[in-house]
Amino acid sequence: MAKEQFERFQSKTVEDFLTNFTSGSTIRGYRCHLKYFFKVIGKDPDNYIVDVRRLENNEQLDALETYERDIKIYWKWLIEKKLAPKTTSNAVDVVRVFLKQYRIRLDDIVWENIRRRGTGNKPITQEAVLTPEILKKILIHGDAKSRAMFLTLASSGMRIGELVQLKLEDVDRDSKPTKIVVRYTGPNSVKTKTTRTTFISNEATDALNEWLKQRSSVLALAVQRTNFPNVKKEIEDNRVFPFETSNARNIWNGLLKKAKLDQKDPRTGRFLIHIHSTRKFFRTKFSKHDRDVAELLMGHEGYLSPNYVRFTEDELKEEYLKGMKHLLIFEAPSDETTIIKELREHHQKEISRLNKKISEQDAKLSNIEKNLLENPLFIEKLRGMMTGKWGELRQEKEKKKVKA
Repeated sequence: MAKEQFERFQSKTVEDFLTNFTSGSTIRGYRCHLKYFFKVIGKDPDNYIVDVRRLENNEQLDALETYERDIKIYWKWLIEKKLAPKTTSNAVDVVRVFLKQYRIRLDDIVWENIRRRGTGNKPITQEAVLTPEILKKILIHGDAKSRAMFLTLASSGMRIGELVQLKLEDVDRDSKPTKIVVRYTGPNSVKTKTTRTTFISNEATDALNEWLKQRSSVLALAVQRTNFPNVKKEIEDNRVFPFETSNARNIWNGLLKKAKLDQKDPRTGRFLIHIHSTRKFFRTKFSKHDRDVAELLMGHEGYLSPNYVRFTEDELKEEYLKGMKHLLIFEAPSDETTIIKELREHHQKEISRLNKKISEQDAKLSNIEKNLLENPLFIEKLRGMMTGKWGELRQEKEKKKVKA
């Protein structure tokens, strides 16, 4: 299919269907699958939908058979293309959801036959396991930007889409360890649609600090050089990594080639080590310390029960410091004594901060008390209140004497 033809393909029916979804990645994926579906069957999507419910029996049967035949044509085309089973399964499922949205319901046996005669829906790429040694081989070829980017991913469990949306104010480098707030700001920001907190290792913090020293000059140079149509770089871009996910993937793939680790799966053509491997690296390594904490930091809320797994931010910090040794790439892991020392220092800082806050509040109260006592109107009012109170008590005492 020519790229030009694919780009000119437009459909109001498809776009109306996509308004039912909010995730940017879901919309892009569904649009792509539906465009291929209508190209393969050679039909116009805007004239495709028929209200089957309003047809007579024979007409209704003919219409449903036509839809069934189109689905089988598309499914056979997907099989011939030798796409990954999961991709094939997802493509057919998109068509099912699309037809269902417009009240076109085929018998369950149609979908069951396709699933039964398919090749499953599991990924077939045999991914290589990303180890600290392999990640080190990759990152020694990187510059300050790429080291900061991929050490941050590998030590935080963030998705690449979350990383490129990260703003400067979302990173607290004064925190020990460095705290990152992964914010949900819209459909294209966080997959789980919830804001969460995670952390990065000390070596990732060092790499990030080095990158931030160079960030402004690199961004200014990028603004000058960018001359692509419909692409405009902004010098005011306040993202930590002012790039797109495609840029990050290209940088990662370039490092793989330099490290001679760019082997691909012969069937799917995918790299055996890809950028999402950094997230899998985090989950595998940090789970050696605590799987629940690993899942929580990654934003895997479906795995955890919120009624039973609860951590305060300080507790998450402590757990991260304990498990950080499993995430190190260039540094040697700290021994238990060092970790205990870091935790003690963290607690001492928190105690000092709270004591300072208490002292400030005490000073404010003392100042208020002083100002009140020096205020003649307040003194007069207080004296009047006391006089009135004593007067009431004296009258009550006299009444009791009379009664006696």
